[in-house]
Amino acid sequence: MEWPVVSFEALHMNFAMEILQGTRHIYEPVMYHQGPMILYFLLPSTFLFKDNVFLLRLSLVSINILSILLLYLFTKKFYNKKIALLTAFVLAVTPNDILNSSLVFETTLVTFFILLSINLLYKFISNKKIYYLYLFAVVLGFGLSTRLSFLFFVIALFIALKLYPPNKLAQIKKQIKINQLIPLLLFFLLGAFPILYWNLLNNFATLTFVLSSIPTTNYGVSLLDFKGNVLTSYHDFIKFLDHEERIIPTTFESIPHTYGALFLISLLIFIFLPILRLRRSKFAEVLSKNLLIFLIFILFLTLKSTLTVSVFASEDFLPLLPIYSIIIAWSVYTTFIFLKNTKVFLLLLLIFLFSLNFVVFFSNLDQNLSQVKDNPCYSIIPKLLTYSENSSSNILVFSTNRYREIFKFYQPNAKTFYLEGRFGTMDRTNIPWNEIIKQKNATYVFVIESCDPYWARNIELDFIEFLAKNNKKLLLEKNITLDNVPLLTLFKVA
Repeated sequence: MEWPVVSFEALHMNFAMEILQGTRHIYEPVMYHQGPMILYFLLPSTFLFKDNVFLLRLSLVSINILSILLLYLFTKKFYNKKIALLTAFVLAVTPNDILNSSLVFETTLVTFFILLSINLLYKFISNKKIYYLYLFAVVLGFGLSTRLSFLFFVIALFIALKLYPPNKLAQIKKQIKINQLIPLLLFFLLGAFPILYWNLLNNFATLTFVLSSIPTTNYGVSLLDFKGNVLTSYHDFIKFLDHEERIIPTTFESIPHTYGALFLISLLIFIFLPILRLRRSKFAEVLSKNLLIFLIFILFLTLKSTLTVSVFASEDFLPLLPIYSIIIAWSVYTTFIFLKNTKVFLLLLLIFLFSLNFVVFFSNLDQNLSQVKDNPCYSIIPKLLTYSENSSSNILVFSTNRYREIFKFYQPNAKTFYLEGRFGTMDRTNIPWNEIIKQKNATYVFVIESCDPYWARNIELDFIEFLAKNNKKLLLEKNITLDNVPLLTLFKVA
C-alpha cells in the first residue's frame, strides 16, 4: 500500500482484502464500537484495484459528494432553494470536511447515513407514506453497523422532536399503525444485522466494551464530569473548524479562528433574529425550524461528549458539519436580506475572509506535513518498509499513534506492503503476550520512548520479562537509528 496513509486506512483496506479472500467473516466489525459497514463500501474498489490508495479514498469522496447532495435536498424542502445552495457550498468549501472526508474514516459514512435518515423521515412526515419510514429504519440500522456514535444522533433527533416543535414526535407516532411496528423493527434489525449478529456470537462484546468504560474510560476520561466534558467538547469543536489536531498539533490560542468566529456569530443570528422578529408569522415558523436544528446540534454534541466510550476524537466532529453549514447559510442569507444596500459589500468581504482562511488552513497543513517528513521519529514507517523489503519475517510493530495498536506487516516485498492493526489494546497491562508470541518467524519492533511519549514507556521491558518467565530465548536484539536518532529496537525470539 502506498505511503503515506493513516493507520486506519490501511487497517480498513486489509480487512476488506480479508473478506474477499475468505479469511474474515463479513459480519466481523472493525472494532468493538465500529461495525463492518465501511468495509462493504470498500469491497468494490479493493476487488478491482487491490491496494490503490487514491481509488480507496475515492470511495469515501463519492460518499461525501452524495452527502452534500442530500444536505441540499433537505435544506431546500426545510427552508428554500437559495439557503440550500448556500448550505451545500459552505459544506463543500469547509477545509476540515474536505480533509477528513477524503480519508477512509467511518465518520464520513456516519454523516451520509445521518443526512439520508433525516431526508427519509422528512419525506414520511410530509407524504405519510409508510415505506419512507421502513427505509428510515433500515438506514438507522446501517448507521449503527457503521459506528456506535451514530446512536447519539438517533437519541438527539428523537429528543429534539419531543421537545420542539410541540408534539411533533406524538404526531409521528399517530401516523404509525400498530401492525406496522413489527415490520419497522424487522427493517431496523436487517440494517443492524452485522453488528448485532457478531455480538450474539461474541457474548455481546460491544456492550461489555461500553460497560468497561463506565464511569472512567480506558483513556482516563471520567464520564461523571459532565460540565468538564461538555465545555471541553464545545471548545474543541470551535478549534476543529479552523484546524486539524491530528496533523497540526498546536494550542487553541495560536491559530486563527475565522471559521469558529463566523460560526459563533451565525449561531447568535440563527437563534435570536427569529425571536426579535417573532411577531411576524413568517418568523414564528422559522424560529420553530431553527430551534429544531439547534436542539439536534446541542444534544448530539452533548451526548457524544458525556457518554462517549473514548476520547472525543477530532473526526467525530465531522457529522456536525452539515448542521454547522445550515446555521451559517441561513444566517448569512437572512442578514443579506435585511441589509440590502450593503449586501454586495458584505458578500465580497465574506468571500475574502473564507478564501484567506482556506489558504491559511492548507498552507499550515502543507508546512506541517513537510516538518513531519523531516522528523526522524515520524519516519518510522517508511524506515520499516525499507527494512522489510529484504526480510521474509512477519514484523510486529508496537506503534506510535493514539489508538495503541500493534501493527503487523506481512507479505513483504519491494512493491506491496499490507499494514494490519493487530492486538489493539488501550493499556500496556492488557497486551496479550501469549497470543503475540505465537506468531511464526516474527520480528518484534518496539518504538523507543523518546519517539513515543504517549505510550511507549519502555514496554519492551515487559516483553523481555515475559520471555524470561516463559523460557523464551532472544535470537536477535538490534537498534535502528536514522540521522543519528534512535528510533526502534528489533527482537527475534527462539
